[in-house]
Amino acid sequence: MYQYNNKSRYIRQSKTRIESSRFLYTVIMAFLFLMAMNFNNRVFYCAVVVFALVLFVRFKKYDIPLAILSSLALMVSMLLFSSNTQGNITFFLQPVVYPMCVLTGYNIAEGESGKQTRRNILLIVLVLSAGAYGHYLLNMFSNLGKSIDRNTFDFWTKSALSATGQALMAFMMIGVAVSVFFTTEKNAYKMLAVAALISILYYNLILGGRTIIVLIVLLFAVNMFIIWGSTKDPWKLIRGMTVMLIIIALILLVLRNNLFGIMDTISKSNLYQRFFTKYGASELTEDGRMNHKLMYIKYMLDYPFGRNELGRLVGDYAHDIILDTYSMAGIFACGAVIVMLTDAIIQCVKILRDKEIDRKLKSMILNVMVSIFVAFASEPILFGAPWLFASFCVIYGSIKRLTESQQ
Repeated sequence: MYQYNNKSRYIRQSKTRIESSRFLYTVIMAFLFLMAMNFNNRVFYCAVVVFALVLFVRFKKYDIPLAILSSLALMVSMLLFSSNTQGNITFFLQPVVYPMCVLTGYNIAEGESGKQTRRNILLIVLVLSAGAYGHYLLNMFSNLGKSIDRNTFDFWTKSALSATGQALMAFMMIGVAVSVFFTTEKNAYKMLAVAALISILYYNLILGGRTIIVLIVLLFAVNMFIIWGSTKDPWKLIRGMTVMLIIIALILLVLRNNLFGIMDTISKSNLYQRFFTKYGASELTEDGRMNHKLMYIKYMLDYPFGRNELGRLVGDYAHDIILDTYSMAGIFACGAVIVMLTDAIIQCVKILRDKEIDRKLKSMILNVMVSIFVAFASEPILFGAPWLFASFCVIYGSIKRLTESQQ
C-alpha cells in the first residue's frame, strides 16, 4: 500500500511537470507570435521575454551553438559603430536581441526525437509567419474605407507607415501559403492558403507594391519547377499543368468580365494608378534604387565604420540588407550579416538534400526563406523592419539545430 501511494504520487508529479512544460512552451510560442507581430511596437521586449522563458525552461539543457558567433559580431559592431543604438534602452536592445533570437530558435527547436524536432521547427515557422501576417491584417482592417494614399496608418503607432514596410509583414505568410498550396492534399488547407493570398493581394491594391506580386509569381514558378521537374509520372505532370491552366483561365475570365466588380476595384486602386496610368507608367522602369546601390558600392571604402555616413551621403537607403548594414554599423557588421546569410543558405541546402526530412517541411522552409531573402534584397531591414531580422534569427537557429540533429 505504501509503495502504491509513492508510485501514484510520482505519476501525479510527472504529469504536473509535463503540463507545466507544455504551458510554458505555449507561452513561449505566444510571445514569438507577438514578437513577429511587433506587438505595440515592442518587438525587442517580446524577444527578451522569449529568451528569458526559454532559458528558464531549458536551464539545465541550454545549448550555445557556434552559429551564435556571427550574431554576436553583429551585436558588438552595432553597439560600437551604429548611431541608431544610442539614445534609450529600446535602441540599445536592438542589436542585443539578435543573438538572443538565434539561441531561442536553436533551443526551442530541440525535441525528444528527430520527428519532434521537425514538428517544432514547422510550428516555429508557422507562428512567426502568422504573427507578421496578423499585423498586416490589423493594418488592412483599420484602414478600410478611408481615403488614403499608399502610406497607410499603422495599427500600433497610429502614424503613417511606408507601404513597403507594411508589405514586408505579408512575406513569410506568402511563403507559407504557397507551400501549403503545393504540398497539402486537404482542400480545406488549400482554400485557407488561397484566402490568405487573396487578402494579401487585396490590401496590396492600397499599398501599391510590386514586390508582393513578384514574390508570389516567383514562388509559384519555383514550386512548379521543383515538383514537375522531380515527378516521374508524366500523367501527373500533365494533370498539374492542366490545373494551373484552368486556374489562369478562370482568373482571366473573372477579370475580363469584371465579375463581382473586381476590375472596378482594381482600376480605382493605388496599385493600378501607380503602374498603369499615364503618370504612373514610369514606375515600372524606375531605377532609383539600383542607382543608390551603385553609389553605396562606389563610396563604401570611404566610410568603413558605419554611423550611417554613407546613407547621408547618398540621401537614401540602399534597400539591401548588406549595404544598409554596412552604412549603419560598418564593415564588421556587414561581414557578420554575410556570414549569417551564407550559413543559412548552406543549412537550407542540407535540409533539401536530407531524405529523412519530409517534403512538407522542406517546402515550408524553402518558401519562407526565399521570401525572407527577397525582403532582405529589397528593403532596409535593420532600419525599418528589425522584427523581420529577429524572426530570421529564430528560424536560422532552429534550422541549424535541425541539420545538426540529422547528422
